[in-house]
Amino acid sequence: APSLWTEWPARRPAVMTPNCFMALVALRGIFGLGFLFIALMPAFKGMTWIFSTYTIQHFTLLTLRLLLSALSMAPGLSFLADLATVLRYPALCGTVVTVVIWWLVLVPMIHMGLRDDAKKRAGFWAFNMSPTLLIVHGLNFPVAIAEFMLSGVPLLPIDLWFGLMYGVLYLTFYLLVLDANHIFYYVILTPRIHASCLVYSGIAAIYVGVYNLANQMLLQASPFH
Repeated sequence: APSLWTEWPARRPAVMTPNCFMALVALRGIFGLGFLFIALMPAFKGMTWIFSTYTIQHFTLLTLRLLLSALSMAPGLSFLADLATVLRYPALCGTVVTVVIWWLVLVPMIHMGLRDDAKKRAGFWAFNMSPTLLIVHGLNFPVAIAEFMLSGVPLLPIDLWFGLMYGVLYLTFYLLVLDANHIFYYVILTPRIHASCLVYSGIAAIYVGVYNLANQMLLQASPFH
């Protein structure tokens, strides 16, 4: 039956060196299992609400992407590659958006908002530099990039659509459920400011930009495969 792999030849990676293949298997397996432990910790602690955040949802997507990709490389489990492919760009782009917006937009805003309260600002930075936060707002970034680069498989327009579709679904959930119930995780997503459409358009532009940049990076690194 046609699938995301058999229908499009571009989905197949170039011939991969043994070292690159082993590195990809190790990365997917080790970080997939490690991230699974981190992703499940909130559930064990009764903090299921945290799965409503963009950060943890996309961290979970990345975890599933890594685990499914690793399992699909085993004999008899190649069918999992289709699901892993669907998750590929939403996980990659969501990770990039999470880390970039957190460190370049939200952290400066929070830091400035606490400039008159040294104690709260110190508490914020202690929280921000905790191991778990550094994993979901930092380590996931190089892992997602490395997994994409080592795979040697270029992104296709449908990947972009998968990413945008998931982004729209999360924004809809945020506005209709979280924001409507006065849960404001991300102040930049509020529809109550005149520039909200610009914010949403900017985020969509980031999704398109990451898509193009990722493929350019892969093209330049293709000799390694």
